[in-house]
Amino acid sequence: MPLVVGTAGHIDHGKTWLVRALTGKDTDRLPEEHERGISIDLGYAPLDLGGTRLSLVDVPGHERFVRNMVAGATGIDLFLLVIDAAEGARPQTHEHLAVLRLLGVETGVVAVTKADAVGKFDARARADAAHATTNAVEVGGRATSDAVGVEGRGASPVVEKPRLTLRGFDGNFKWFLVLVALFTLSNSTDAFLIRRAQQAGVSIGQGTLLLWAALHISKVVSSVVGGDLSDRLGRKTLIVSGWMLYAAVYLGFAFVSTSVGAWSLFLVYGVYFGLCEGTEKALVADLVRPQQRGTAYGLYNLAFGITVLPASLLMGALWDWRGPSTAFVASACVGSTAAVLLALTVRTGTEKRLDVRG
Repeated sequence: MPLVVGTAGHIDHGKTWLVRALTGKDTDRLPEEHERGISIDLGYAPLDLGGTRLSLVDVPGHERFVRNMVAGATGIDLFLLVIDAAEGARPQTHEHLAVLRLLGVETGVVAVTKADAVGKFDARARADAAHATTNAVEVGGRATSDAVGVEGRGASPVVEKPRLTLRGFDGNFKWFLVLVALFTLSNSTDAFLIRRAQQAGVSIGQGTLLLWAALHISKVVSSVVGGDLSDRLGRKTLIVSGWMLYAAVYLGFAFVSTSVGAWSLFLVYGVYFGLCEGTEKALVADLVRPQQRGTAYGLYNLAFGITVLPASLLMGALWDWRGPSTAFVASACVGSTAAVLLALTVRTGTEKRLDVRG
């Protein structure tokens, strides 16, 4: 019985062309496929490799036909991941890889097509090919990590060394990092909140310990709710809401005068953490390609880390110079400004797809 090889990859990256070059058979059978220039339904072609018989399944690459892709991928033994040398890995590349992982397809090869259009492989195509292959097979131990370039004249191995750099990240993600750093400038050490609560009447000993414990209980409970809301309402919406809630809490601390008020503000402050702490990391994953996520998380933590100390120094300086009310109002203004800029300028994957379709 022949091995079944299924193609995978983004629309117009050359899957059907590659199958035709290998087998001599055009797998686009429908008139509509030839009219529109895209594959819509599954196509099949046999391939004899001198004693080894393969059955190639050509799947559609368009996002609207992912159900057909899943149907074709079910039951395959090997994958043939096709990546355009000029474009690199694209959304349906990663979507198809996710389907392959779920189906347990652990063995395959990456073909970099249209290499003659760019003269030689550019750095991004090589990195995408190597990383995409690694991502595709990392759950198994038997798969190849070779990527081959298909130029009609042969194949060449692709090797890319990992690099720690901002290059390769789009301006949208970089701007998100700037806004994270801006917001963190408003987020000083919680010692200022404790001190403010004590000024409002919370006792220094047991009262402060109970207040601190209540804050963390609020964080834990709201984190569960926040995770669900981020999936249903969207990451950016929840982060903007959380940052605005944070600004409101700090504005409240500017004028709090009773222990009851301080307790209330601390509990709401815990809700801010629950809404934003995990959601910000999830948005990082949404804004970058899968093979960039490790570096992206590092850059996110860097943007946060380099502004934590300056935030506390600025808060302390304002506290000493103009008093706690001014310090908290200033922090609330910075936090709300970051929230508004995030809402207006950072685009998520859903918003990008809507722009393309429009």
